[in-house]
Amino acid sequence: HEQDRAICEALGDRAGVARACANLGLCYFRTGDYGRARELHEQDRAICEALGDRAGVAAACGNLGVCYYSTGDYGRARELHEQHRAMAEALGDRAGVARACGNLGNCYDSTGDYGRARELHEQARVMCEALGDRAGVAAACGNLGNCHFRTGDYGRARELHEQARAI
Repeated sequence: HEQDRAICEALGDRAGVARACANLGLCYFRTGDYGRARELHEQDRAICEALGDRAGVAAACGNLGVCYYSTGDYGRARELHEQHRAMAEALGDRAGVARACGNLGNCYDSTGDYGRARELHEQARVMCEALGDRAGVAAACGNLGNCHFRTGDYGRARELHEQARAI
């Protein structure tokens, strides 16, 4: 990805540079370097904004939100996931809306607002089912199960986790 970025920069391919920044950000995220990942996703977002690439900006917001979530800044993560959701809705990107809802649900779950978390995970589940995204449905069921577990509804939590496992 570093080579891709260097080549795109040399060619003046700003969209390619943005793509390389996003990919590098994902790599740094996976290795736990959230600060560097945030820097790269911010670069990606800035380039996409300058190019008028609304889908790229939306994706960058989602990636930034996940970075902030991973460092415990749930408020900032929530803001970014809300931006991602709004942009994905405006673009008609139903899969993006579903991802944003799941990520928002995780933010609310982490701050103890289990009712709102359940609403968002349920929205994600319904959208993923409509899209035929079985992995997304399984993740949403697991997240819903976690919310029910945290509120002491162990029977419903077990049902949801069994659904996730079966998928």
